[in-house]
Amino acid sequence: MKNTQVFKNFIDFYHREDKSINGVSPEFAIKYPDYEQDNHTNMGCWNCRDCEDCTDCYDCVDCYECDECANCVSCSNSNNVYDPHSYPGYYMYKD
Repeated sequence: MKNTQVFKNFIDFYHREDKSINGVSPEFAIKYPDYEQDNHTNMGCWNCRDCEDCTDCYDCVDCYECDECANCVSCSNSNNVYDPHSYPGYYMYKD
């Protein structure tokens, strides 16, 4: 199984069965075709690129060993905790 998958939207990613899988939107996958390589050491991240060993982050770029970060750029060992319900697309796609 691939470590990173394309999901229709954030809600589908949020409700995935295997929480270790990274996810990207279709738009992100088109804009950043190397999304699988960009996330190969991450776990549970959404729309992240060029990050390494991050867990449960979203919309981050060039980060290292972060946990539950949002919209970070070039940070490391950060814990900028976010509430997934606050993700801009959450309520747009909510059941």
